Amino acid sequence: MKIGINASFLRKPDTGIGQVTRNVIETLSRLNRFVAEHKFVIYLEEPAELPTSLNFKIHVIKVPFYQRDDLVRKIYWEKFALPRQVKKDHCDLFISLYQCPTIIKNIPHIMVVHDLVWKIFPQYLNNFRKKIYAQLTYSAIGKTQKIIAVSNHTKNDLIKYLNIDSKKISVIYNGCGNEFSKIPDKKEVEKIKKKYFLPDNYILYVGGYDPRKNVEVLIKAFSIARQNPLFPEKVKLVLTGKDLSQKNPLYSDIKALSRKHKISSLVCFPGFISQQDLPAVYRGANIFIFPSLYEGFGLPVLEAMSAAVPVICSNSSSLPEVGGEAVLYFNPHSSKYLARLILEVLRDEKLREKLISKAINRAKNFSWEKFCYALLK
Repeated sequence: MKIGINASFLRKPDTGIGQVTRNVIETLSRLNRFVAEHKFVIYLEEPAELPTSLNFKIHVIKVPFYQRDDLVRKIYWEKFALPRQVKKDHCDLFISLYQCPTIIKNIPHIMVVHDLVWKIFPQYLNNFRKKIYAQLTYSAIGKTQKIIAVSNHTKNDLIKYLNIDSKKISVIYNGCGNEFSKIPDKKEVEKIKKKYFLPDNYILYVGGYDPRKNVEVLIKAFSIARQNPLFPEKVKLVLTGKDLSQKNPLYSDIKALSRKHKISSLVCFPGFISQQDLPAVYRGANIFIFPSLYEGFGLPVLEAMSAAVPVICSNSSSLPEVGGEAVLYFNPHSSKYLARLILEVLRDEKLREKLISKAINRAKNFSWEKFCYALLK
């Protein structure tokens, strides 16, 4: 069978969908026995490094009349250029690794849907082009023969907001990158701490700063917790990721928020952390906290568990599906309750050890191998 795969997001490896795409492609290249009967055509917008595989044919589809990487090119590529090339290549099956406007006629089409964030947070659709893209995507989802939802919560959102027949939807959980297959040792952790100028003791957040990430609740909770005389003085807050507040008004200005809550001297901003260094950054943390209001899956929670870190996360959307009984939960609107959990975990070594043990075992339930087996079943 010839299987086409939209791997466009390989050009954006620091995004969630970019990570999913990379891991799926790398995993398929390793599952030689399972995929030997198939040939894969990997469709890209730009050249990218891919694993060597006899089963892979790389097809870069250019948009010669429009070079700018924006929604105009994205719509043309996904809705017109890509389906046309898939038809020319005579694929027997096509897989979209993310929700998009692609409609494939006369060929079975599987689309992976990660979330419906635009339905939950309509403020993200803050211009006409985004609204058009969203509507085209909703239409394509409805016309896809089979949908893969990355959580039961996303499946329920598809039924609720797009009226998708539940029989068309299968739930397959994401996995964790191969870089998380081994827990970093102390030597590696110390090396990476020095590289990013991280403190000896810190509470960690990994993710973006758009509205649904709810980072101000974490900053406020840290401010409240540190006012308690029992709070360990040397513990700081590390907020990773790019600060896009100057380019996009939707994004929180995390440095301004730190000043507002009078903790700016206790907050570290290492910026973007490479995927290879992330396991050690997680492992070096005293606690990982994820306060998000809405996630289709919540990959950072799984990454933190895989790296053997105590996790506190909000009880919203899909996050309980990922964390199970291995993490502590809080109402994402309650900074005071989060502050109490922070103090509890920092001061109770037995609780920390219990959470770490549960996290390691819980993380074993998720893998990209399971995802790929189920995807092609």
